[in-house]
Amino acid sequence: LGIDTVQLRGAGFTVHARRHQEIRQGEAVVTWRPGEVAAGGRSAWCPVVALDAAAVTELVAPSSDVAAGAPLLLWA
Repeated sequence: LGIDTVQLRGAGFTVHARRHQEIRQGEAVVTWRPGEVAAGGRSAWCPVVALDAAAVTELVAPSSDVAAGAPLLLWA
């Protein structure tokens, strides 16, 4: 999440999953505080890459804000 945020050494992030844990749809993996990331001098932008673009329906226009909990993409 964000760009170059690894340099913050975890500041602004809370990890909810363990390494190799099986994650089910809807379970939290990580939460973050974009304001804290920005205050640490890092970008809070989140690039999203869909490797199988043919199977994705865009729900939000590029460069648009997305509300917390709102869907971003839909996989067919």
